[in-house]
Amino acid sequence: MHKRSALTTVLLAAGIALAGCSSASPTAEPQAATPSRVGQPATNVGVAVTVNSVTAVPMIALNQSGYRPGSGYDTYTDTPAGAGDKYVVVSAHVVNNEAKPLDLSCGAALKTLAKDDQGRQYAPMDQLFKFKGNPQCDEAVEPGQAADMTWIYRVPADAHMVSWQFQENNGGFFTLHRNDSPTLVQLDNPVT
Repeated sequence: MHKRSALTTVLLAAGIALAGCSSASPTAEPQAATPSRVGQPATNVGVAVTVNSVTAVPMIALNQSGYRPGSGYDTYTDTPAGAGDKYVVVSAHVVNNEAKPLDLSCGAALKTLAKDDQGRQYAPMDQLFKFKGNPQCDEAVEPGQAADMTWIYRVPADAHMVSWQFQENNGGFFTLHRNDSPTLVQLDNPVT
């Protein structure tokens, strides 16, 4: 009986120790610092972003031709959000203060989310390089350079967007780089 009790104690202690070493990490919450506002620069690690505008629209023009913008063969097609949905368009200016290039459209250099007044979070649409004016795939923003970038989110038509957040994601597609806290940009008025 004494051996069983000692074994139980050892196993319980090992379980508690291992639980403290768990690699599971909770979803990162925005930095506790005062949130930025539209028109104000906000920084996350080595990236500075100034959100210029946030708007809701029923359709967007996307390059569906398969040709690079400016090739003379590119054409833009009006693409509706779909029944019961709308697009939220976040237009921003990005400055790369890092020591390496950022691929904003295809390299997932920044992880972004739009959040509504019910706490629901929305990821940007894929293939952001198809939106007119965005950098193309593999068109890196080099260190010390800047670029305009537009993120597009498809959300329910009744969603009232209240914030946008970003965080540098330079360690790989799903691996965050040196910072597990996103930077929050509060919208002055809910975007409906």
